[in-house]
Amino acid sequence: MKGNVNNKTAELRNLIFREILSGTYQVGEKLPAEREMAERYSLSRVTVRRAYENLEQSGIVIRKQGLGTCVADFCRANSYSGNIIGLLINGADRFAWDFIREIETQVRLLGGLLVLRLTDDDAQLEESAAIDLVGQGIQNLIIWASGKDFKSETFERLRVLGTNMVFFDRMIPGDYADYVGVDNNDIMEKLFDKAPKNIEKALFLNHRIPFDSDKLREKYFVRQCGNRGIAPTVKRIDYAELKNINYQEFDAVFCVNDDMAMQVYELDSEIMLFGIDGLCHKFVSYRQPMKMMAERIIELLNRQRLSGDKWKSRKIFEKGEICEKVQ
Repeated sequence: MKGNVNNKTAELRNLIFREILSGTYQVGEKLPAEREMAERYSLSRVTVRRAYENLEQSGIVIRKQGLGTCVADFCRANSYSGNIIGLLINGADRFAWDFIREIETQVRLLGGLLVLRLTDDDAQLEESAAIDLVGQGIQNLIIWASGKDFKSETFERLRVLGTNMVFFDRMIPGDYADYVGVDNNDIMEKLFDKAPKNIEKALFLNHRIPFDSDKLREKYFVRQCGNRGIAPTVKRIDYAELKNINYQEFDAVFCVNDDMAMQVYELDSEIMLFGIDGLCHKFVSYRQPMKMMAERIIELLNRQRLSGDKWKSRKIFEKGEICEKVQ
């Protein structure tokens, strides 16, 4: 390794971090002693000690009495994570940009810095972006997960290594991260309240491969139909298949989001149509409380910093409001 002492420390720190992520050093495993590491990379013991101290401060390693320096082996929050926040999100979505604006506002009000990484709903790109951000010292992540093929093991390992994380909207993680999303039961209850009392048949259109939040909307759609004596029909389809449905068979059509509802509206503008996201006024839609959810996410990241070893994951579901159809 070349460069000055500080650069050598940073280089060694990043090298060890990536070896931990790749599995060279397993969770809970002891790292080589300072002397051994110094000899391996032709460095001074002071440089190795500083690299280990930096990793310990970041929560990536811990010092165990009688064992030495070991890879962290339990989920906890990072109290030294700073005020730089990384956001992993698919930018090819109007809904996503509404959220990005709200998050950026909240981070700016706190005097922090938001680092945006667009993931294009690609699990590999999502994983590499997270590793890159954390490898560069960013230890607060907000994740709008890709869902399909999501690399849960990598993100769980990042948590064990001291990364504070909050998932938003799509995917509800395990106990290794907090979650903020909309109250899907409230969505369906409020949308059904806007429908006439005499409807008998209702259709719910969902993605072919639904996200966690989509599944909840589907679940609560069926529940509302049962509560109101309505015959429910659920279809999980691709957008290209929307044209094959006879919408006139149903008294009301509910779509998993406004993007799908707008596609349906173009096919049949006469039906009673309901959407979710509040992006269109051609039909009744439920607007998600973006500002409130952004505030909750920042609150949870702050809570993680303050909780440290005592941190336990939380799931928060916020209520939004109805956007009326504009004639």
